Amino acid sequence: MALLIFAVLSLLVAGELRAGVVVGGTRFIFPADRESISILLTNTSQESWLINSKINRPTRWAGGEASTVPAPLLAAPPLILLKPGTTGTLRLLRTESDILPVDRERYLS
Repeated sequence: MALLIFAVLSLLVAGELRAGVVVGGTRFIFPADRESISILLTNTSQESWLINSKINRPTRWAGGEASTVPAPLLAAPPLILLKPGTTGTLRLLRTESDILPVDRERYLS
């Protein structure tokens, strides 16, 4: 009975889902001969969105401590304002880090 009451109360306070920005893909391949790739962002809502992009330093496992190695990529621009119905471009730039191999693929999560 307590579980039923909890479920009903949870539904009453459930928040509204707001998804207004569409990213132009779920996985991106960074060719070894390119210095950057572009990612298309589209605002499909009637509100403006401020996108804050950030690349974290690599960790050994989820929740682990960040290493002192710099991030292999840089996101530019770090802030993007998307007005209703507009698109923007986020660029991922390769840094001088040697984390990204040039002879094989590397998965970054």
